[in-house]
Amino acid sequence: PAGREPEAVLAVTEIVGGVAGLAGPRLQTVLMRSIDVVLSFPVLLLAIALLSVAQPSATTITLIIGVSFGAYLTRLVFSQVASLKTREYV
Repeated sequence: PAGREPEAVLAVTEIVGGVAGLAGPRLQTVLMRSIDVVLSFPVLLLAIALLSVAQPSATTITLIIGVSFGAYLTRLVFSQVASLKTREYV
């Protein structure tokens, strides 16, 4: 249904961060480097570039903002999962 884009972006960013935190070094490197590429662009520049290619609509703008800021959430989830993965549990 319409209006579910923010939840979908949130779910994808959490899944990517969790998988990267639990995965082996090769997949972890690939996933986190792709997030680094997204983070290397300023959000406004990325939004303008993607909107020039895609048709401007509320859905497109929501997805662009979600992907741009979701990269920060992915980094956060990754670091937390990787930290928990290395802890010693008794």
